Amino acid sequence: MQKGHIDAFLAVIECGSISGAAQKLYLSQSALSNRILSLERELGAKLFERGKGVRNSELTPFGENFIPIAQKWFALWAETERAAQESRIKRLGVCTPHSFSSYAMADVYHPFVQEHPDVNLYLMSRRSDESYKAVEEGEADIAFVVSAQYVSRLRLEPVYREKYYFVAKTEGTPPERISLENLRGEREIMLDWHPEYVQWHNYWFPNRSKMVHIEDMDLMVSFLEKEGYWAIVPSIAAKSLEKKGKVQAVPLDIHPPERTMYMISRNGDDFPESGRDLLAYMEKTVQRLEAEWLYQT
Repeated sequence: MQKGHIDAFLAVIECGSISGAAQKLYLSQSALSNRILSLERELGAKLFERGKGVRNSELTPFGENFIPIAQKWFALWAETERAAQESRIKRLGVCTPHSFSSYAMADVYHPFVQEHPDVNLYLMSRRSDESYKAVEEGEADIAFVVSAQYVSRLRLEPVYREKYYFVAKTEGTPPERISLENLRGEREIMLDWHPEYVQWHNYWFPNRSKMVHIEDMDLMVSFLEKEGYWAIVPSIAAKSLEKKGKVQAVPLDIHPPERTMYMISRNGDDFPESGRDLLAYMEKTVQRLEAEWLYQT
């Protein structure tokens, strides 16, 4: 049976006449009648009474019995179409730290979406511990994290490594390097980028209590737009802000330990092809923002 034939039959039932069904389906009456006749030939029985004195579209007993069959057939066809569409549209769930998603991933996602209209992209900003759980439970396919945890069901791979920069809104030409000795603590905007960074910071800036300690990258930027405030920021965010003209990024005379971004995915699963394409766009962005790309396909 063809969908068009079932459409025609059910439209006649709904509208009560050939003319009404033809209007509903944007067909001529003769075209709709031919569909009904084709369906009757295929079934080997008449669906409607025809002859003098028959008003509108009167069903035969067979036609009455065929109504629920046609409705079930149509519902099954619609379900099959939905399943076929879902198989054509792929899904890629990605978790990233907020600091990375806000200042780099837009340049990754936009070209990816344009080149992959068949992929539904689910984007999540999560802390590292939340990202491990999201991948393990299947909510995300891949995640980017700054803390290396070894979980038997997950695959952990280094993606890129980045240095830290001093960032501030300054006038004129900045120095080649910033000395830690000259940094005023009460004007520092502090984020806990990584446990090793926090240890480094506590070593070089002991007993510092007047700094502004925040957790939100966007709030940090709002402070940095004011004269005199400064922060120490990983390369990806620092260079992104510098390119947007919000701050100047300057190397430090004593560097914090470099930060490594890792990718996690599920062990035993085939790595999604769309994920490889996303990494290709990500590599270009990371290198443009002066971080070192590590991932090997």
